[in-house]
Amino acid sequence: MSAPRKVWRLAIPLAAVAALGAATPAGADLRCGTELVSPGDSKVEVIKKCGEPLLRETVAVKKTPRADEIVDRWTYDQGPGRFLKILTFEAGELVTIEDGDRQ
Repeated sequence: MSAPRKVWRLAIPLAAVAALGAATPAGADLRCGTELVSPGDSKVEVIKKCGEPLLRETVAVKKTPRADEIVDRWTYDQGPGRFLKILTFEAGELVTIEDGDRQ
């Protein structure tokens, strides 16, 4: 009797991990028309490929030994029924691409 109970206890956490893995991973590429935007791209490259974002926000200033680094978040609207894309830049370089709300 105890064996099936152990399997059930493992099934719930494994299902939760699988559900998290189904989300768009941070750092995934973003398609803008025929262009791809990827982590490591500069703000200028992103503008060239995707145009102006719907929203630009400065969300933090990170203190580093060399300089203060600004953390910016840009939001792109990909159209009706699609997820907003939230791009986070640190020191002018794209570090993550995440899904926002569905439009």
